[in-house]
Amino acid sequence: MLTAIKELSSLNETPVSHVETIPSDLEISKRVRLIQSQWSNQEREKRRQTAQRRINELLDTLTGPAA
Repeated sequence: MLTAIKELSSLNETPVSHVETIPSDLEISKRVRLIQSQWSNQEREKRRQTAQRRINELLDTLTGPAA
């Protein structure tokens, strides 16, 4: 049986050849608008309701339920 040993310091190194291009805010906005333009009115309403529920839950968690 073979055993390979690797130095721990080398495990966290990022390869130099790895280059990741992060999209700009403008590119992200374009992609979001493209995706949203394909939603039906029912999908938009469902997502709006889900977002409202989630924001209410977040506010309740942060501030406590309304009296």
